[in-house]
Amino acid sequence: MIEFIKNVIKSQEMCVLATSADKLPHTSLMAYVADIEVQNVYMITHRNTQKFKNLEINPFVSLLVDTRSAEVSGKRENIVALTVSGKYSQVNNDDTIVEIKETFCNRHKHLQRFVNNDDAVVFKVEIKSFQLLKGAMDSYYLQLA
Repeated sequence: MIEFIKNVIKSQEMCVLATSADKLPHTSLMAYVADIEVQNVYMITHRNTQKFKNLEINPFVSLLVDTRSAEVSGKRENIVALTVSGKYSQVNNDDTIVEIKETFCNRHKHLQRFVNNDDAVVFKVEIKSFQLLKGAMDSYYLQLA
């Protein structure tokens, strides 16, 4: 099941990032890239956003990755939804930032100006668990070490 889950993450380009602070939830549609082992998901935001403020207050997040856009048969029962729970941290190593930004721009060419803005912050979500929903009834939960 873990390889299936990793393939879902690798095959998609967008997720919904859920953050919270002061007991108020906030969601954001985000482009992302994952590392090869799919242990970390990397995203970029600007410092003046609500999501960044929330991340700095509460590092625990949830991501929703789904296959709606890839489902060509029109059968909703074939859609897979994956909830990823993890912990935020800002990437501070200059070499890693350059590498992530380059990977990001190669995958999300339309976001190059956004990524290269002086206000852009590269951050990662270290994956702690997965909950996979296949169709409406088949659910799988996996806690990582």
